[in-house]
Amino acid sequence: MTGYHDFDAKAMVIEQGRHKNFDRHTTQVILTYPDYFKVFQYQWLAGKPEVLAKPMQVVLTENRARAYFGSIDLQEIIGKNVTYNDSLIVTIAGVVRDWSGNSDFKHTEFISYSTIENTFLRKFLHVDVWDRMTHGTQSFIKLSPGDDPDEIASQLTRIIEKHGAKG
Repeated sequence: MTGYHDFDAKAMVIEQGRHKNFDRHTTQVILTYPDYFKVFQYQWLAGKPEVLAKPMQVVLTENRARAYFGSIDLQEIIGKNVTYNDSLIVTIAGVVRDWSGNSDFKHTEFISYSTIENTFLRKFLHVDVWDRMTHGTQSFIKLSPGDDPDEIASQLTRIIEKHGAKG
């Protein structure tokens, strides 16, 4: 199981002493868990999924890494920073190959979900309040062979009844 929350953000990197700015129309940022990469199988070019267990970490797709840092070796990008919305500074901890399959998901930047609780984002995203979630919040469950989809659906219904919006 995994999930994510869209993060509408502009980005800035410093490369060779120059600030490079990217507006929110060119970034596709989500806040997500390390398990995202178990459900959606990306090829890792640098780093590994576990890096998203720590706050203030980001994984970039290869094309996004190239847009930010040009043709330098992807291993050299690890440890560099990206600043989102002028104040959220995260460290690049991984690079994955761009998704090549058919998908509505065009994500290019994956910030660790734990970053929310450790930054100003907790005031804006309200991840503990279920009736404030938006279309930008998604959850995914990957069933194992032998799992009963009806039983899983029943369990999810009970969770929603317990935590969902009242009234």
